[in-house]
Amino acid sequence: QNQYNCEICMSSIKGARCILLSCSHVFCRSCLVDFWGLCITEGDVGRVGCPDPQCVKDGREANEEEVRRVVTEEEVRRWKWLRQKRAMEKGK
Repeated sequence: QNQYNCEICMSSIKGARCILLSCSHVFCRSCLVDFWGLCITEGDVGRVGCPDPQCVKDGREANEEEVRRVVTEEEVRRWKWLRQKRAMEKGK
């Protein structure tokens, strides 16, 4: 019943078609599906998080529960693999 403004597409979207992230920012599901899916495909896991400018500045990344609510299972597996790879590269 509630309407939310998506900061990505700048549309007013009904709550059932939105995702509330743990940082309390709300985006339409289709925008997050497209954005996070593209980030995962391109291997840019650091950008899989809240696209709000303040959260980007703070480096806030999505947690596994949020990622699972938005992208496909195959994309979740790739996201997890890319995060492990990044962690191993930082450890060297």
